[in-house]
Amino acid sequence: MDGSLTAAASPADGPPPRVAVIVPCYRCTATIDRAIRSVDSQSQPPAELILVDDGSGDGTRTLLHAIAAQSRPYAIRVVELSDNRGPAAARNAGWEAISPSTSHVAFLDADDEWLPMKLAEQTRWMLRHPDIAWSAHLCRWSAQPQPTRCPVDTAASSRITRRGLLLRNFIATPAVIARREMSCRFRASWRNCEDLMLWLDWLDAGYPAALIHETWCVLGRRPTTAGGLTGDMAAMYAGERRVLDALVVERRMTAGEHWMWRLLAAARFRWRQLARLAT
Repeated sequence: MDGSLTAAASPADGPPPRVAVIVPCYRCTATIDRAIRSVDSQSQPPAELILVDDGSGDGTRTLLHAIAAQSRPYAIRVVELSDNRGPAAARNAGWEAISPSTSHVAFLDADDEWLPMKLAEQTRWMLRHPDIAWSAHLCRWSAQPQPTRCPVDTAASSRITRRGLLLRNFIATPAVIARREMSCRFRASWRNCEDLMLWLDWLDAGYPAALIHETWCVLGRRPTTAGGLTGDMAAMYAGERRVLDALVVERRMTAGEHWMWRLLAAARFRWRQLARLAT
């Protein structure tokens, strides 16, 4: 992160952006209702909700179609994948299903939830900062208390930089809203660090980003704890190395930089192991 941002002199005129929400779903019957309720509670509803069944093979697909059949102030579509491909491929499939009239895309995981002001305040902030192509915000996990909020017009914010992300991926995917026309997508075959790779792809492609220092999302579990993809520390470490290797292969990082960041990734992995043993 680098420096604070100054809002435009006055809010942009016109209606709020049309936002599509993409939710990848894999055997999520126990949690999807909470995620959907958080979309329903938005003070500014999305234009559409895309639910992607990632080859669950249980009752998930039936439940998603039942949700889609309910009446809501926004459109709902279910995208069905024949086999389990992981969240990156599922989000990409949802992205392809967005209607042409939608201008922005947001991501929500099936075991997380948004606070009611999330879409309204984040898109309002982006209207006031038209140079920002994508934004994120802070998240908390369910055991944490809700921090004190301030009006979005006066909320602190900072640039998201490549260096900051390589030091630590501080962006949770459900915190992101991006312009729909951005060319890069998740690396479809990746199951770990696919989000970090996309954030770096966007930055390197020239899409400026900002972190809004407000908390508008509650994660179903604390990151890096057991039970989710981020809880497999060895896989996450392998994913971080894969990100660095990709940057070298694609000539976006020198060999010397690669060596330095690999050492940092190894130290971070060891610290995570020790921290888990201490809990």
